[in-house]
Amino acid sequence: MGDSAPVTAEGSSPMLRQTSAHRHGAAIAVVVCLATATASTAGLAPMAHGERESPSSLYLVTLEGAGTAGGGAVDETASATHMLQTQDQLLEIVDAEDPIYRWTTALNGFAVELAAAQAARLAGDPRVALVEKNQIRPLAAVDGAASRTATASVPGTRERGGGVVIGFVDTGIDPDSRAFSAVTPLGPVPSRFGGACGHAPDDPDWDTGDCDTKVVAAQHYVAGFGEDRLRVNAVLSPADTDGHGTAVASVAAGTDDVAVEVGDHRLGRFSGVAPRARVAAYKACWSAPDPDDDGCATADLVAAIDRATADRVDVLNLSVGGPARIDTVELALLGAAEAGIVVTAATGNQGDDDYAAHPSPWVVTVGASTGAQRVGAVEAQGGPTLRGAMAATGPAGPAPLVL
Repeated sequence: MGDSAPVTAEGSSPMLRQTSAHRHGAAIAVVVCLATATASTAGLAPMAHGERESPSSLYLVTLEGAGTAGGGAVDETASATHMLQTQDQLLEIVDAEDPIYRWTTALNGFAVELAAAQAARLAGDPRVALVEKNQIRPLAAVDGAASRTATASVPGTRERGGGVVIGFVDTGIDPDSRAFSAVTPLGPVPSRFGGACGHAPDDPDWDTGDCDTKVVAAQHYVAGFGEDRLRVNAVLSPADTDGHGTAVASVAAGTDDVAVEVGDHRLGRFSGVAPRARVAAYKACWSAPDPDDDGCATADLVAAIDRATADRVDVLNLSVGGPARIDTVELALLGAAEAGIVVTAATGNQGDDDYAAHPSPWVVTVGASTGAQRVGAVEAQGGPTLRGAMAATGPAGPAPLVL
């Protein structure tokens, strides 16, 4: 799916919300809205059957105003109930199907199958801030495998991250990785954190017991990407079959002083930047039969961000590309930031693009790649010279080569 312009009311654009510090009247407004809530549809009559078109597409619909994370409401449950009532009214206007996702925490919105006429109708409603099609975003990764080994050489590194929960919206997690072994007891999970290890009935190898005091939560979201688009070996669980999510989480929060070995090669000792931090994984990025179709559906990304915000992570990382504009994902990240979460995101690795992804001021946008990747060559006598990454630290051979 290519990047497409958002559908908005004519002459309008996505509005940036004020932070919660400037919304002291929001709680009163919510109470008043709840007291006067009716089936009002802002004067718009329901769509006639003939106005509906096919085929339909998955759209992300964001309503005006903040989610419960940034709205400053006294009663978050009552506020969320009002949001759902308004969502129901809008869905009824266009006679839409049931949404695949509803969001009330990081933002107020939903993802639903709509025909073009239905989407345009919603975009014209004054209660709607943004309507845009679901899109597939690429993971941010460098070509080739940069070295993932590091040595903790800074004094005090072993104690970094204590009491912090880092959320990763990515390809999932391998909880059995040695990078997450609890060598030093971490103590109880912070009481403010509300995440959990999700069930995955379609993956017999996944067990909610895979979570522990290091990997404290794991969920997966695939409805936006589509189960019918998955690679044959994909697993419907938080388990990471790609490796990207596990690598990112290990760099940030991997256990201190772990030996790294590949076969008979010892590659040194490994430590994450904050080895005492906890890991919460939200799998929203998937592999397709054609690697060019791999990626993360924006509907799944927003669902993951909404859940991470509700779980009260301290830091949220998104190593996923994006456009140079404010879209639904950026609005969800705004809601996370309004909840007091430090949000970090990759600037993108699409070398042919002339922009940086995630330009929002509420996101710490990171754009750097370093590594000690070793490059070598295999020279065949009377044949070609093959160059690529290697594990050896010095020359080897001559020796027979078996292909």
